[in-house]
Amino acid sequence: MSVVVKLGGSLYRDGFLAAWLKTLTGSAQTQQIIIVPGGGPFANTVRTAQTDYPMLSQTAAHRMALLAMRQYGLLLNDLTAAAETFTDSNQKLPATGLFIWLPDDEALLQTDLPHSWQLTSDSLALWLTAAQGLKELLLVKSAAIDSDHVEQLTASGIIDGYFGRFFEHFSIPCSVTHAADFEDFLSKKIPLR
Repeated sequence: MSVVVKLGGSLYRDGFLAAWLKTLTGSAQTQQIIIVPGGGPFANTVRTAQTDYPMLSQTAAHRMALLAMRQYGLLLNDLTAAAETFTDSNQKLPATGLFIWLPDDEALLQTDLPHSWQLTSDSLALWLTAAQGLKELLLVKSAAIDSDHVEQLTASGIIDGYFGRFFEHFSIPCSVTHAADFEDFLSKKIPLR
């Protein structure tokens, strides 16, 4: 079994990050776990730059946001010695182990993915799940989960505005769970529809 787990950038400050890394490290002993990092405080810096410099292009901000994901991924990698990093979205990974995706901004610019805040690490996690040929994505969020409907979660700002398009296009089972549910995340996940 393989699962892609998107660890939201909000976990940086909520106190659950270390617990998630420990739990995922344990789970990776018997299965493949791929972590997609959010942007965390590094993405917030990009948002600030866009406010301070309104002439900053969407493409530049998008690339900076991808670099923010890489920075957060490097932080996650340093916090757990068990993980290996990779950049190529099509790289074949071993059947077991903990892996952290560090998105390659140059390669992603060659795709038809939009360059805007409508597409964040949520959508990129689903895109990577499809690129890896995997069948499950789990989004870990610090915000209260008030619905199992993608449209409602988008409207409430829990997931990004592009996620629904990928959700329909790829038809990959996706779930969401709260950051506090790290101990038994597989049984507490909420399947999205």
